[in-house]
Amino acid sequence: SWNILGPPDFMVRSIAIDPVNPSKIIIGTTGRGIFKSTDGGSTWTNTTDSGNIHTLVFSPAGDRVYAAFSAGAVSNGVLRSTDGGNTWTTVKANAGITSIAFDPSSPSTVYICGQTGIYKSRDDGATWDYVLTQTGMTSIVVDPKTPSTLYAANQSFGVYKSTDGGVNWTVINNGLDSHQVISLAIDPINPSTVYAGLYGYGVYKTTNGGNS
Repeated sequence: SWNILGPPDFMVRSIAIDPVNPSKIIIGTTGRGIFKSTDGGSTWTNTTDSGNIHTLVFSPAGDRVYAAFSAGAVSNGVLRSTDGGNTWTTVKANAGITSIAFDPSSPSTVYICGQTGIYKSRDDGATWDYVLTQTGMTSIVVDPKTPSTLYAANQSFGVYKSTDGGVNWTVINNGLDSHQVISLAIDPINPSTVYAGLYGYGVYKTTNGGNS
């Protein structure tokens, strides 16, 4: 059975759990910003008091958190916390971000993607390189065993793959019945297995890194 933890009366859009300390939970809401719990959800503290939070991602070490936020219906920036979610700083504005991913081998390397393409930071969000200038990006995942391999989804053009950390990209749509790809997930044990969620077509799976 399920038990309510709170906080009450808010629409919760995203949830992230610290990979090192699972008692630490951060949630993103519509209109009330970010709440944090350090006791597994028994009590909550509002660490930002405004905005819509669409995506929350902890770094592999659990010391930093990134959040995609907006002031309206479309996400328009990225927040970063370096103290486990207590305080937040805007590190990217006006980017329409929908997905965030860390490089597990280099936690200061972060990828964000969204309506304007894909960006990469090598210095924990201080600066960003525009690595794919394609509109309509919806999701990005990093191969946990070979972090130079990336997969990214697009709402009109399918799935993109990079094997050099985002320098070059190839479209890998063989076998997909639609190119409206909304979400991606990668198998953490066998990362050549990738799942793609399509608009109106369900879930597709590749076991060879997108070759088929």
